[in-house]
Amino acid sequence: MDPKMMEECAKMMQAMQAGEGSKMAAGATAGGYFLGKGILRRLFASPLAVFGIGAAAGILAYKYRKEIINAVEPARKEIVKAAMKAADVGKDFVLEQKEKLSDIIAEIKEEEEEKAKKPKEAPER
Repeated sequence: MDPKMMEECAKMMQAMQAGEGSKMAAGATAGGYFLGKGILRRLFASPLAVFGIGAAAGILAYKYRKEIINAVEPARKEIVKAAMKAADVGKDFVLEQKEKLSDIIAEIKEEEEEKAKKPKEAPER
């Protein structure tokens, strides 16, 4: 390391000890964000670059497919179990709502029948 870089590191350490570390971390985070944003914007501006990234991902996925399958196999079983449980919960929810709806419809029909059974009052003149 050259002396200038060591001096900068020493200043950063002193600033962190003085409680300005959070400001420096925020500055570094913002700088990284804007740098990454600029790089990604330039990278994805070209359709050819996007195609190349997709092709590279496809080639790598094909090349390492056995390792990927072995790594994903335990998780796949858990995902299927979770999906089945969610489906059961969803099925129960739908059945409950259907039952509530049929109860409401039955109540409305009863009210209509009661209104129909009552004799209509003659309008007053």
